[in-house]
Amino acid sequence: MKSIKDSLKLIAALAAITVMTGLTSEAQQIQVSVTNNAPAGGIALTPFWVGFHDGSFDTFDGGSAASAGLESIAEDGAVGALSAEFNAAVSGGVDSTATGAAAIPFVTPDGPRPILGGESTSAVFNVGGNNFLSYASMVLISNDFFVANDNALDISSVLAGGGPITINVGTVYDAGTEENDFGTSAANGAPFFGLGGGQTGPNQGADENGVVTVVPAAGNPFAGFANADLLGPDGVPANFNFNNPDLFTNGIATITISAVAVPEPGSLSLLAAIAGCSFLRRRRS
Repeated sequence: MKSIKDSLKLIAALAAITVMTGLTSEAQQIQVSVTNNAPAGGIALTPFWVGFHDGSFDTFDGGSAASAGLESIAEDGAVGALSAEFNAAVSGGVDSTATGAAAIPFVTPDGPRPILGGESTSAVFNVGGNNFLSYASMVLISNDFFVANDNALDISSVLAGGGPITINVGTVYDAGTEENDFGTSAANGAPFFGLGGGQTGPNQGADENGVVTVVPAAGNPFAGFANADLLGPDGVPANFNFNNPDLFTNGIATITISAVAVPEPGSLSLLAAIAGCSFLRRRRS
């Protein structure tokens, strides 16, 4: 009887060690959560492309021409070209979710769609030893407005078991790749906006041949767009002014990066083996 009690005590001690080991070991899985801070009926964000790497990748450089991959996501919300650029430039990088998609969409029973105002979504990544994160998403409605980090974010503290990192995304960029025209802007005619005009396929607008710039932090962000009458008499719906601090006190989006605790497989195997031995000993007695 004493041997059974001793075995149970040993199992309890090993279980405690296993839990502590699993929580303190370096995380290999990271959850990225995105919240669109716009009010209902306001701007939307296309599925977020995210890439984990060694710090050697830049999604863009302000004042320089956008790459073909950034142009694709800024104009059409498509992540494939940027994912290809990333994987060609980075050795051992990760930009796929657990389900194999190279973006974080908002998924409904009808399939993926943009992240609308007030909505949140997330995905879990197996990042290995990659300590830096880059992200990008198109701002809807627009021709080539986007949000992204020009300098990769160091997430080593999260990987080492620290607390989550929260980013308030407050800067919107103009890729400078397509003329700003509501007649050919993405998502104008989408059901969740109910606006006129807009493109009916990818890459339909006229080339601008410019460089990446910051959309001014004051005034109408869509000033100078052609065919502004498609959006109403004021040229922009009230909920689409992402420079309005009354609408976006925490930026137009919030991104949270947190570790996903996974117990070490070796510790779990040892615990299971000892538990099995104890069960057999008890059956024999």
